[in-house]
Amino acid sequence: MKGLGKVLREERQRQGVTLEEVSRATRIRLPFLRAIEEENLEALPPGIVRRGFIEAYARFLGLDPVKLLGEHKEEPPPLPSPPSTAHMRRPYLLILSLALLVLCGVVLLCLHWKGKKMGSATSSPVGGPTAVRAIEVPLQPRAEAMRSSGTEHTLLIEASQLTWIEIRKGDAPPYDITLYPGERYKISDPKGFTLKIGNAGGVRIFFDGKDLGRLGESGEVKRLVLPERPKGPPRPSLPEPSP
Repeated sequence: MKGLGKVLREERQRQGVTLEEVSRATRIRLPFLRAIEEENLEALPPGIVRRGFIEAYARFLGLDPVKLLGEHKEEPPPLPSPPSTAHMRRPYLLILSLALLVLCGVVLLCLHWKGKKMGSATSSPVGGPTAVRAIEVPLQPRAEAMRSSGTEHTLLIEASQLTWIEIRKGDAPPYDITLYPGERYKISDPKGFTLKIGNAGGVRIFFDGKDLGRLGESGEVKRLVLPERPKGPPRPSLPEPSP
C-alpha cells in the first residue's frame, strides 16, 4: 500500500475537494479517510472492509480502484522466526515435572485413605449383629426455575449498497458499523434497538423476522426505534376564552 495514500491525497487536493466532502459522499468516517491518506494500516479495519474503503474513495475521485490497488499492493508481514529448541524444551520439562508431582500426590492420598480404612475396620469389635437405627432425612425442596427476564428481540440488516449505521442496543452506548453490498449483520437484545441509517435506500431491515419494507431513498438518513414506543393519549384542547 506504499504510495497509495499519497496518490489519493494529491488527486483530492488537485480537484479541490475536502475530506469532509469525501466523507459525506462515501459515508466513510473522517478518521478512516485520514488513515488511508497517511497509510496508517493499524487504524483501518482489516481485510475486505479496508479494501472497500479504498475502492470507494478512489471511485469518488474518478480513479480506477482495481488498477490503483494493483500498483500499490500491500507487502506481506514478515514470517515469525521459529522458536529455538531450548525454549521449546523448557515448557515440556515443566509440564512433565508438574504431572509427576500430581501423580505422586494422588498415590500418597490413596495409600493414606486405604490405611485409614483398614485401621478402622480392625479396631471395630467383633460381636453379634447390631441393630441399626434408620434416620430419616427430609428431602430438600427443589429450587424454583429462574424466569426469563424478557423476550429477545432480533435484528437483521441486509445491505445492497455501501451503508453506515449507528446502533444502540437497549440502554448501551451507541456504536457504528459500515456494511458493503451483500453483507449481513444480525444482533439480538431484550430491550430493542435505536438505529441511525446513513443510506436508507441501501438496506433492508428485518425486526423479529418481519421485513420493514422500503425505508427511504438512496443517501437519505433515517432514524428508527425498534420496537416502536407507544404514543401517549392526545392532550385535551383548552377551551377558548370568551370575549
